[in-house]
Amino acid sequence: MKYDEAGHPQYEKTFVDISHALNNMLKKNIYIDTKLSGSTGVMTLVRPDKVICANVGDSRSALFKFPQGAEAEIIPLSIDQKPSDPAERQRIIASGGRVMPCRSTLYLI
Repeated sequence: MKYDEAGHPQYEKTFVDISHALNNMLKKNIYIDTKLSGSTGVMTLVRPDKVICANVGDSRSALFKFPQGAEAEIIPLSIDQKPSDPAERQRIIASGGRVMPCRSTLYLI
């Protein structure tokens, strides 16, 4: 966890740093073409006083709450960001991206 000079947690910076580190690790894998690949991932930080969730792509995060004497409650923490969703497709195109069908490639490891 990153902290500022006053000792306050910097959640956004921590999430960004973790994302960059993971991306750098993926770039080193010769079996993954990161130039044409899509993205999917979810990170959730659970603390006693707050839950922070960040996601990209069609990964989901949910909190399962088990109140004593009651049925379990499922609380969605994220929504899918799929290019098949019209609003997401438009957001991608408006930001200069493109949506193309995926061509599956089989890699033998």
